[in-house]
Amino acid sequence: MHPRYYPPTVDLRLPRPRGVSFALRRGGRDETLVLCYHAVGDLAAGAFVLPQELDWQLGLLVKRGYRPATFTSAVTGTARGRVLAVSFDDGHASVLGKAFPIVAKHGLVGTVFPRLDALGHEGSLTVADLAFLLAEGWEVGSHTLTHPRLTTLSDAALRHELTESKRELERRLAVPCRSIAYPQGDADARVIAAAVAAGYEAGAAVSGVPVEHGPFAWSRIGVHGREGRLLFRVRVSRLFRAVRSSTHVTRLIRAFAAWGVAVRALPGQRVQR
Repeated sequence: MHPRYYPPTVDLRLPRPRGVSFALRRGGRDETLVLCYHAVGDLAAGAFVLPQELDWQLGLLVKRGYRPATFTSAVTGTARGRVLAVSFDDGHASVLGKAFPIVAKHGLVGTVFPRLDALGHEGSLTVADLAFLLAEGWEVGSHTLTHPRLTTLSDAALRHELTESKRELERRLAVPCRSIAYPQGDADARVIAAAVAAGYEAGAAVSGVPVEHGPFAWSRIGVHGREGRLLFRVRVSRLFRAVRSSTHVTRLIRAFAAWGVAVRALPGQRVQR
C-alpha cells in the first residue's frame, strides 16, 4: 500500500494590491511615460520602427495630453503633469535624419543615448549632430564607452565605463551629462550604486530592476516595429503600466505557479521524474 500523499500547502492569501491603485491615482495628476527606441527606418535593414509608425505613436500620445520632457527632467520630477520622454539608444544616424523631424512635428523633445565607441562612425551620429540636438532642446546621455553588460564587469571596469563615458561627452559637448541608459537594460544594485557614485542623476533600465532605486532604474517601454498598433495602445496604457510595476501582481503570478505544481503532483496525475 502506498502512503497517502498530501500536496504541499500553498498560501494564496494576498494583501490588497494597493500598489496598482496608487499608481493609477498618481497617474491622474503626475504621470511619466518613457519610451525607448533605437534606429528608425526600414525594418528589413535592421531598424526598430518605421517612420510612419513613430509618427502615429507620438501623435496618439500627444492627443492624449502628454507634454514634452527630456528623460532626466521627466523621471526626477522636474517636469510635472502628464509628461512623455522619448529616448533613443545607441546613437543611430536615423535619430537625426528620420526621428528628429517627427518628434519636432509633434512639439516634443527627445533624449539620445549614444555609445561612445560608435560615435562618428558610418551609420551613427557625430558630435556635431549631438550638438545640434542639444540646441533644439534635446538631452544627451551616456550609453557607456563600449556597450558591455555592466553586471558582468569588475568594479574597476564598471567604474571606467560609467565615469569615462560621462567625462568624454561633457568634454566634447561642454554640457553636463546627467543620465545614463544601461546597455541592454542590464542593471543591478551594484551597477546603480556605481552610477550614483559617477555623478549621474538618472538611469534608464527595464522592468525587473528593483523599483526602490527610483530615477536611477527607470523602466522604459521598448518600442519595436512589428508589435502592431493595438499592442502599443495596451503597453502605454496606465492600467498596463500600473499592473507591471506592482510587486503584488508578481506575488500573485508566483502563487498560481506554485499552485499549478501542487495540482500536477496530486495522486492520479502524471509526474515527470
